[in-house]
Amino acid sequence: MPQEKVTKNKRRIQFRDSIIEFEEAKRGGLRWAVGSLDGPRSSTWRLWGNKKGDIYIAVRHLGGILKTSFHSDGNCHTGFTSDYAGSANSLAPKEESRHWDRWQLSNEAVVRALQIVVPSSELRKFESNESAQMIWLPSPISGWVSVVSIFIAQPDALKTWPAAEHGAKPLGIIRTSNRIVWAVYAENPIDDNSRAEIEKNRAKVANMPGAAEVPKKPGIRAILWGSGDNQNRFFIELAWDDQ
Repeated sequence: MPQEKVTKNKRRIQFRDSIIEFEEAKRGGLRWAVGSLDGPRSSTWRLWGNKKGDIYIAVRHLGGILKTSFHSDGNCHTGFTSDYAGSANSLAPKEESRHWDRWQLSNEAVVRALQIVVPSSELRKFESNESAQMIWLPSPISGWVSVVSIFIAQPDALKTWPAAEHGAKPLGIIRTSNRIVWAVYAENPIDDNSRAEIEKNRAKVANMPGAAEVPKKPGIRAILWGSGDNQNRFFIELAWDDQ
C-alpha cells in the first residue's frame, strides 16, 4: 500500500523501496531519455501538464515540431505544433490539418494513454545539453526495447503504480487539479513481426517529401506514430542515420 509523505513542502509517495516525488505542473514536468549522457542514447522526452488537467508530451530533438495533447475534456490529438505548421520551412501539408490523429480518451478511472518505444538498435551517441532534472533510463539489451507507458487516472484511482504486476518500474508522477499522470517503464524483447514493421516504416519515413534534405546525423531522430486500437496510441523512436 502506498504511503504519502510531505517533507519540506514536497509531496512524496513511497512504494516498497521506491520514493516517487510528485511533479506539480508548475515545475515543468518530467524529462527522460534512454541510455546515458556520454554514451548511446535516445532523444529527450518531456511530459508536463497544467492546472486545468491538460497533459502534454513532446520530444526535444524534434525542436518543437511535434506534440501530443490529452485535454481535460477527453479530447486528444497528436501532430505538428502550431508554430511549426505555420513556419516557412515547415513540411506540414499546407491544406490539411496539422494533426495526424484525433481521438477521445476513455472516461475510465485509469487509462493507458500512450506508450513510447525505443528499440536498442536505435540508440546513438550525440552531444546535447540536458536539464538537471533529467532522468536516465537504462539501455535495453540487444534485441529488446525500452517502453515508457503513460497512464492518466482520477486522483484516488490508483493504489499502486500501473502495470507493476508486469514488472514495470515507476518513472514519475504529475498531479493536476483533477487528474494524476503516471509514467512507468519496462524492457521487453522485440518479436520478428514488430522488427519487420519498424523497418517498413523506417523506409516510408525516408521517402517522405523533403526527407532527403535532412542530413544523416546521429542526433537527428525520426518518430513513428501508431494506434493498436481506439485507446492504445504509441510512438516508436528511430535513429535517422543508417548506422
